[in-house]
Amino acid sequence: MTLEMIITLYAGLLCLVAFFAAGWAVATVGYCLHALWHRKPVRPVFKAMLEEW
Repeated sequence: MTLEMIITLYAGLLCLVAFFAAGWAVATVGYCLHALWHRKPVRPVFKAMLEEW
């Protein structure tokens, strides 16, 4: 394997991890905003999302 292939592989893996982390963050913010909209406490929702991670 050449150096270019290794760099491309690591960049792809890093982007994949960043994509899933960003999706989790957006889902967490969405659930917290939903809880705030319905005047429910945010802490249990946030705690549940952290346990999912």
